[in-house]
Amino acid sequence: MARGQDIPRDSADRAGAPLPKGIEGVADPAIWQEQGGPSIADAAAKEGIYFHKGDNARIPGWMQMHYRMAFDEDGIPMLYVFDCCKGFIRTIPTLVYSDIKPEDVDTNQEDHIADESRYMCMLNPIAPRISALQPRVEYDPLDLHEDGRENDKYAFYRL
Repeated sequence: MARGQDIPRDSADRAGAPLPKGIEGVADPAIWQEQGGPSIADAAAKEGIYFHKGDNARIPGWMQMHYRMAFDEDGIPMLYVFDCCKGFIRTIPTLVYSDIKPEDVDTNQEDHIADESRYMCMLNPIAPRISALQPRVEYDPLDLHEDGRENDKYAFYRL
């Protein structure tokens, strides 16, 4: 499609649909609202910037963020944040959970970058990693299990 032409509405509305050549991204579905004029998405498309509609499902989106930030058994995450991502580094660690809906974040705080990240994760959702079960560590303040003796958690009480 040539620059300056409108893209077909149905291709922009479907998540994962191929978009015309240009700059591509994912955005909040609110940019497709037409309130007294062309939508933000239409205006951007005229300039060669095309968006997929972000998935507004908040809880699955946060789960996708958690899945990507979790380390595997080798200590490797699926989401890397570089030092140039100043807004992400500044806001994501400070997010707090909602008092009303504890599985969601509080929307009264600065969560725009978190929403952007959530939309990007939901564009290509992944399954959670299966964690290897860690052996249960017994209470052993004297490290008795290391020298081959039976682990008796009350041995230190006996004289």
